[in-house]
Amino acid sequence: MLEKCEGIIIRTTNYGETNKIVTLYTREWGKIGVMARGAKKPSSRLAAVTQPFTYGYFLVQRSSGLGSLQQGEMISSMRSIREDIFLTAYASYIVDLTDKGTDDRKPNPYLFELVYQSLNLVNEGFDAEIIVNIFEMKMLNTFGLYPV
Repeated sequence: MLEKCEGIIIRTTNYGETNKIVTLYTREWGKIGVMARGAKKPSSRLAAVTQPFTYGYFLVQRSSGLGSLQQGEMISSMRSIREDIFLTAYASYIVDLTDKGTDDRKPNPYLFELVYQSLNLVNEGFDAEIIVNIFEMKMLNTFGLYPV
């Protein structure tokens, strides 16, 4: 059964000649892994929407293991982040913390919104270092640390 979700691509791994395994952080289902068949081909309709940091709506065929990405509708490509190596580093740190700090299939709409807003503010030109520091502080609870 195909289901639509709102998500951010937090990781991609090449798989074989033409496929990608994509890790999506979604508002509805939390962190999920999906196979994007043919996404490495330049002519693929999935090539653009499977880039890291892409925010959009994704049509996913879910299963108990790795789901299958059928199509994607890009809302934001986070272009400024892609064009600046320093912003890319900050954004990579944000999605990496999200990836490492969350369990598969554990939805957390608050954390999804935090990740999205953090990436969006970095993309819009706000001070990336400050945004990342705020993100780190808010992620402490996810790691089981509660600052006093």
